[in-house]
Amino acid sequence: MTKNEYTTATEEQPEQELSRRDSNLRFISSPVATGFSEKAGHERVEAVGLESQAQADVERLGYRYKDNHDCPEFIKHTNSTNYELFYDLWFVANLEVFSSSKSVSEETDLYAYIGYLSILWFTWFLVGMFDVRFVTDSIFERVVRTAHLGVMVGFSIVVSNFDPSNQDQWSFQTLSLILMFSRLILLFQYGTIIWHIRHFKQGKLPVAIAGAVHFVSAMIFLGIRFRFHADKNSRVYIVWYIVSACEAIIQLGLAKYYRVLTFSKTHLTERMTVLTVIILGAGVTSIAKNIVLIVKNAAGWTSATIGVLISAITLMYVFFMIYFDWMEHHHLKGWRQLGWSILHFPFHVALLLFMEGATQFMIWWKVNEVMNDADYQFETLLTRLSEGDVYITSDLVTNDLNSTVQSIFSVYSPTYTLTSERVDWLLNDIKALPQEFWDRPSQDAYPDLLQRWVNDLQELLITVTNSLFVNFNIDPFQDMEESDPALMQWVANNDINDRWYTVFQYAYVTAGLVLMLMTFMYTVGRKQPWTPFIIARTTLFGLMGLGLALVELISKNEERSLNYLLTPWLLPTICIVFFVVLLLTHFPYPLPQLFRRRGSRPKTTMTNQYEAYRSVQVREVRPEQTNTYDYQGYDPHRWGNGRGNDVHVLYPASDTMYHNGYGRLDDQAPAGSPFKH
Repeated sequence: MTKNEYTTATEEQPEQELSRRDSNLRFISSPVATGFSEKAGHERVEAVGLESQAQADVERLGYRYKDNHDCPEFIKHTNSTNYELFYDLWFVANLEVFSSSKSVSEETDLYAYIGYLSILWFTWFLVGMFDVRFVTDSIFERVVRTAHLGVMVGFSIVVSNFDPSNQDQWSFQTLSLILMFSRLILLFQYGTIIWHIRHFKQGKLPVAIAGAVHFVSAMIFLGIRFRFHADKNSRVYIVWYIVSACEAIIQLGLAKYYRVLTFSKTHLTERMTVLTVIILGAGVTSIAKNIVLIVKNAAGWTSATIGVLISAITLMYVFFMIYFDWMEHHHLKGWRQLGWSILHFPFHVALLLFMEGATQFMIWWKVNEVMNDADYQFETLLTRLSEGDVYITSDLVTNDLNSTVQSIFSVYSPTYTLTSERVDWLLNDIKALPQEFWDRPSQDAYPDLLQRWVNDLQELLITVTNSLFVNFNIDPFQDMEESDPALMQWVANNDINDRWYTVFQYAYVTAGLVLMLMTFMYTVGRKQPWTPFIIARTTLFGLMGLGLALVELISKNEERSLNYLLTPWLLPTICIVFFVVLLLTHFPYPLPQLFRRRGSRPKTTMTNQYEAYRSVQVREVRPEQTNTYDYQGYDPHRWGNGRGNDVHVLYPASDTMYHNGYGRLDDQAPAGSPFKH
């Protein structure tokens, strides 16, 4: 078998193997790229000049011919397999479980989310690095995949109690064992690869090192398990993050320096983009859920709410376009491929937090809009009472206040009985105010009653506000110890304010980080020459991301931050920035090109050999015949008139004449061309 024939056979093997799987699923399949018959192996042995001996066909058990000269080659896949995609869904499902069990609006929940996501992402990445190089389809691999899915189920079991600031002993010990189990599975998988390549002289040691890395990690995770106790928190959980990150870096380093572990011609980068799309899909799902939550009736469709929802949807679509317009990942090799892939860890963390903050912006604005309406109704009531148009009584005031509160509760009913009981108590307390308090021209005559009236009114408004936030899954009472009802409402209100600032800060910081990391990944992956315009535009994108992140600083000034936070412009502002980035991405030439004098030619610029080719279809009309030609030429100067080897291809007749940028092509046709008059 010649070298070309062997290469062709190797490239066709995934399709050949797939056809065999349709009829017979093996117990174990080898990922080694060899012929799928004894004859193919026979020819391979003869090609390297070795003596061939017919042997029993034990291919189904993983046997491969001896080759003491070459490093083993593995079957390469250009796209993710169905089992890899199914595994990705479990990754996102775990994130959904965390988001639903914990609202990422407190600092403790934010840090817990980042830590949980880090452990989960690196576990997914380590499994993915094995799959893109050695994935096969067999009974054995399906059983192993089931074990990996069991690890993902384990992550979902401990997620509700994952809080490093308030550690649950059982949950943290269980998570350590889950991590140990996942690494032992990978160790076992790398061991099977050593068995598959046992007849090759090279390659076994690097694979053994890769497996040993996971064994060491598994033992570390096992040791950490005994450091968690019921009576105190331990900072040893940080070792989870350090070990997981070191595993990934070591595996990437081994892939860089050992051919048998290389990611060349694999779909590693494609796995990153697929996970990004799945994460975006989870964000779109969250937006859709919140739309249903926000707009419970026709009255909920206000112009501001519509604008916020449109901004959220547009932002997801614009981000999707920018990501795939910038990512030139299909032909990355070497350090570019590895760097581009590992950069997706901080990118995915920032993206998930950014989408979480964006969806919460929708909720916060709707609550703020409802509260503005409630404030207006309260102010209208107080204005009417102060004008003295009606005879004021405690019953009248109580009935009007109750009508206002019930109009809100009819749409957003209270979740806790504590809320209803507190509202009833406050209304009864207002109703108990003596008539003298209302009859006096100046209520300052009764300072105690005035303070009582003001406190009841403020607490009533705060109680309604807290109830609204609970309706939108922002629950300040969830972890609160039961105490004085009035104190609980005030504490809950302060907690909501702190959460609002936290969401604003991390949403804008991560939005800026997403843009900056995308710019960095674009820089790493770009293979075309860098021109001054491209450099300036890329720098501008990075600065725009930095500017978005620095918007968070206005939260340091309470007055200025409230003027911005209480507006519907939080999400549209981010959307506008990303939309401008999209427009600049597709702006083809520097601005001076737009102001050239009419008729003038741009200066000759050298381009690479791919841009130098041009193909123009030309249709020539003559009295005797009508022909269509393709004029293809190699032009070393993109804007010049140089010509290389010209090719003309005859097409069916037509009656249209086309021109190129500088006139008809018959002016440039070589001698003897039918275009030459």
